[in-house]
Amino acid sequence: EIDQAMDPCAMADPAQIESALAWIAAHPAIREVLITGGDPLGMADDRLQGILARVAAFPQVNVIRIGSRVPATLPMRLTPDLVSLLGSFREPGHREICLVTHIQHPYEITPELVAAVDRLRRQGIGVYNQLVFTFHVSRRFEAARLRMLLRRCGIDPYYTFVPKGK
Repeated sequence: EIDQAMDPCAMADPAQIESALAWIAAHPAIREVLITGGDPLGMADDRLQGILARVAAFPQVNVIRIGSRVPATLPMRLTPDLVSLLGSFREPGHREICLVTHIQHPYEITPELVAAVDRLRRQGIGVYNQLVFTFHVSRRFEAARLRMLLRRCGIDPYYTFVPKGK
């Protein structure tokens, strides 16, 4: 659990990453890998590239999903260089790269988000949204409005889920 933004313990240490990669190597039935936990797009490009390269080296992995709120919270992070880096791991017919974001409200759909999503999609990177269905996002048809706006800017509504108590 991360207590503060920029907490030194927020990033997995190299031993944890090596352990996860060893687990994938030991399970050849794994075809899809989700890179998440905090926000992987908060990492420096070179560190993210290193992790993606290691995952892409597994011949059985044909989908790499990146879980990120960056399109909504920091769309300028999705620079042409970063998007090109992400797209470089895509091999049509063999491996897809996609980004799964977490946009909760129509207010989060901004021109900057639309531009960032367009950059991703021009690299062949699919963009999907997961929506937590709560009372607050279901009022006044906001969730329905959000789904319509997501489609217009190139984000596929991936799934909606109801949170369980913690």
